[in-house]
Amino acid sequence: MRHTAPAALLLGAALATVGCRPAPDPDPVPVPQASRAAGAMRPGVAPTAAIPAAANVPGTDAVVVADHTSPAGAGTRFDARAFSGVFRAPGTQLAIEPDGRYALSSAGVESVGSWSLEPGSGLVLLDPDAKDEPDHRFALPSHDELAPQDGGVALRRGAATGKR
Repeated sequence: MRHTAPAALLLGAALATVGCRPAPDPDPVPVPQASRAAGAMRPGVAPTAAIPAAANVPGTDAVVVADHTSPAGAGTRFDARAFSGVFRAPGTQLAIEPDGRYALSSAGVESVGSWSLEPGSGLVLLDPDAKDEPDHRFALPSHDELAPQDGGVALRRGAATGKR
């Protein structure tokens, strides 16, 4: 009987040691084939998983979305200070301020409000302060011309009013 007590203690210690091992990771991270072939495994550095091809589709992995549309073309920024000024057509005058405000006078009707470059379209949007007035949109064929989207006469920077 004396030999069974130490054997039981050794068996208990062996079971406790085996039971304290961490469980294997049920979903190990696969090592990319290129890394495995090149022997890029380094001690102490966890392997990285390859990103599925569907996640690499252009335009779907953006961290920041920015509107790069401008009247002068892609790749340039829109300069509100340089764009500001007075645009005219016969019977119409539009004053664009660099602070985002505008004043429009057309056929004796006055309108004031804010203007902005519409995201994605590159159109100049005039948003009147009076909410019963409609918004106006203008394309920018050039830095010195505004073409109304409703088909009206184009406004030109500093052009004569047509009045004599």
